[in-house]
Amino acid sequence: MGVDCGFVSNDVHVHPPSALTVTETDIGKEVDRALKAAWNVPDMVQAEITGHHVTLTGQVQWDFQRQAAEHAIEHLRGVYSVTNRISLAARAAAHDTAQRIKNAIIRSAQLDAATINVDASGNKVTLTGTVRSWAEKRQAESAAWSSRHVTHVDNKITVLGL
Repeated sequence: MGVDCGFVSNDVHVHPPSALTVTETDIGKEVDRALKAAWNVPDMVQAEITGHHVTLTGQVQWDFQRQAAEHAIEHLRGVYSVTNRISLAARAAAHDTAQRIKNAIIRSAQLDAATINVDASGNKVTLTGTVRSWAEKRQAESAAWSSRHVTHVDNKITVLGL
């Protein structure tokens, strides 16, 4: 017959083998290698490693470069989180930035330009209105970022769905 036991205590500790332990130095080397290997990440981008967290800093010309730096390192072994503090280089504002972006939205076959509003103040653009999908919201934001005069996009477009 079995013994009636009132509780079970599992006191199990799992320790990964030291060969699998990733140090800050290891992460730093991998991050440096990945940033240098990315053709669309300028040399001005710097990375600071704290534990398993990476903070990106520096200045780039285009938003796609800022995004590329983050994408280049976000899935590296040992990287648990990334803070992207890369800024865009200052640019001269254009008086017709909002209209240029609106025209780009009009040219897009997937977007209903009548439901999207564009407000530009200096180098900052704010998008408002409604779209039918997340893809349309991203496409409208992409149209705003395509202007060489834009350094900040605040996408407040609402996705209504179907």
